[in-house]
Amino acid sequence: MDGEFERILNTGEEGSTVIARTLGLLYLSSKMSGSSIKELADAADFPLATTYRIIRQLQKAGFVIETDGAIHAGGRLTDTDTGGNEHLVIFAAPLLRTLASSSGLTSLLTVRVNTLALTLDGVHAGRFGSPVFRVGETRPLYAAASATPLLAYSSPDVVDRVQKSTQKKYTANTPDAQSLNDKIRTIKARGYDHTLAEVQAGWAGVGVPVFYGREAIACLSLVAPSSQMPRDVGNLVQDLKQTSHDLTAKLATANTRFIWNPNNPQDTDNEES
Repeated sequence: MDGEFERILNTGEEGSTVIARTLGLLYLSSKMSGSSIKELADAADFPLATTYRIIRQLQKAGFVIETDGAIHAGGRLTDTDTGGNEHLVIFAAPLLRTLASSSGLTSLLTVRVNTLALTLDGVHAGRFGSPVFRVGETRPLYAAASATPLLAYSSPDVVDRVQKSTQKKYTANTPDAQSLNDKIRTIKARGYDHTLAEVQAGWAGVGVPVFYGREAIACLSLVAPSSQMPRDVGNLVQDLKQTSHDLTAKLATANTRFIWNPNNPQDTDNEES
């Protein structure tokens, strides 16, 4: 049994074992983000019914999120208090508008929360809005160019957890565990991802990471129906990389400090210095 999990369980005094179990499952939901309820029950050595009941209550309270049968640590476990500082969205908003206007495609800003991609903001161009990446919604990291650059530049621990998690096959193009390593290497080699129908049939995307120091804090992407996406995405990639550079520069020179906390204590590469 995990030592930290056992320590949490042992904090429960007489009459408070339910609280200790709940705290233990919160810990496992963060450490084993992407696991099923049965996997959490097995890891905790709890009855499946007990685990199901606690996880469902945590889900209703916003402490965990269920995506395609996998349990992830939710937004309540992410520090959203900016201490009076401006949020990433404030800095990115005008750049997203420019990207959408110049390309005629929908521009998106996503960040990583544990093993999920969270859409922070988006600007729709024309009548085409992304049917998948909507503001405030989460998606797995392993598919679609609005998410995969975040995975490629995550720590080995995060990549390992994503590869070991249940990976739903949304379409025939959704990467599987075997092809994910090749995808990650390709993204890091060329600095972007170009995907076709990995999550939604008939939709394509191009995405690049946004760096703050050595950390990939976000992803900028352009998405559209595949019929509207140019065959040669070279100009889109150039525009995205320039916009990423501009956003990084804005964050570096801002009078107020940008804050985004992915709430992943195991991911030491992402700790703020």
